[in-house]
This record gives sequence, structure tokens and C-alpha cells, in this order.
Amino acid sequence: MMDDLHNNINVWHGTTKISICQHWDSPSDRIGGTAAMQEVGIIPDDDDWSSMRTERFGKSLTHLIKVLEGIRDEIDQQVHNESSGKGNARATQSATGSTT
Repeated sequence: MMDDLHNNINVWHGTTKISICQHWDSPSDRIGGTAAMQEVGIIPDDDDWSSMRTERFGKSLTHLIKVLEGIRDEIDQQVHNESSGKGNARATQSATGSTT
């Protein structure tokens, strides 16, 4: 039943995985109502989701895009997950030729 109340999409920016998800309070909310929570987060390198910082987004496409751009900029500026041991994300992108 919990799977029915949760929708998750994972995308990549370079070597960093991002989660975009929605949560509903009840099955009827999912059919015709409003999501209880919609959020975007950078998945930590160690897969410890309890330490993942998230940003909520509203119902509009414009707001989702704004949040995604902020997450992208945060990754590009190497502000997230600095203690993970991942190293320099921008250097990794340059070395692999990936700019997403």
C-alpha cells in the first residue's frame, strides 16, 4: 500500500544522482487531490537517505524547474555532500566529458 502513496523519479547530473518524489496521505488524494509533499534531493554518495537534504516544490512546473536549477547549481558549485569523500564533482565531470 505504501508504494501506492509514493512516486519517485531518479535523474543524474554528471555523476550525482537526484531524487524527485511525491507523497500522498491517502489513495483518494493521489487520484484527485494534492500531494502531501513534493521534494527534490541530492542522494548522498553513501546512500544514507537519512542524511539527504531536500528542497520542496509546489504544484507549478515553474517552481519545480526553479528548484531543479537550484539543485543543479548546488552540485556544480560543489556545495553538497562535501564530506562524502566523493571529491571534486566538477573535476569528475571534466575528466569524463560529462556536463549533463
